[in-house]
Amino acid sequence: MLAFFADLYKIAHQDFWGYVTSGGTEGNFYGIFLGREVYPQGILYSSQASHYSIAKAAKLFRMTHLIVDSQVNGELDYERFEQLICANRDYPAIINLNTGTTVKGAIDNLDVVLEILTRNNIKEYYKWQLAVLDDWAHIIVMQNITKQKIDAFLAELDFALRLQVG
Repeated sequence: MLAFFADLYKIAHQDFWGYVTSGGTEGNFYGIFLGREVYPQGILYSSQASHYSIAKAAKLFRMTHLIVDSQVNGELDYERFEQLICANRDYPAIINLNTGTTVKGAIDNLDVVLEILTRNNIKEYYKWQLAVLDDWAHIIVMQNITKQKIDAFLAELDFALRLQVG
């Protein structure tokens, strides 16, 4: 599946890597694990609307985990996130963003989070999003990604899966 999309986006095979999981929990665990490996002293941030596996993984990996309030629509409370990031600026940030929460389907705005990090001169951070599409695919999306790229990727994935399934 990874090679299919690399070819679709004309990405050389030596320039990509990825992991297609069997479920959201596994994807969350792997994303948190990678973040902790990059920043062992990092603080994990997630919204209160994030999947329960985020808190479970933080506990298993013995990580500091700060839960950020959510807006009424389930999206991350960006103002509260910025307060927490600033209060803990001496520690690297490991950030979980949602691409469709379980209950409300909320999507955290990556561009707003990046703007907050830039505005506050936060340079050490690790972010990931877990994209889930109709229980067909669970894809960890790592560094250097934008919301537009995620949307385009999910649209292509949705189209490709519908073609394969019929």
